[in-house]
Amino acid sequence: MNKKQILLAIVCMMTIGAFFCNSVKAQTQVLVIGTIHQSHESNPNYSYQDLVNILETGIPNFTRIKS
Repeated sequence: MNKKQILLAIVCMMTIGAFFCNSVKAQTQVLVIGTIHQSHESNPNYSYQDLVNILETGIPNFTRIKS
């Protein structure tokens, strides 16, 4: 293969790759967690460990915000 054919092959592969990357739409996932603030220490039904377990569910790229 000469240089022009190699360049054309690379451009074609990049174009096909860009097409397939753009055709797959990622869905945004939102997780809202209700908390009872300091009452987690005394509530056996919703402890701090329960919150940790929820946050470790494997949801990628999320931000934890307390408001």
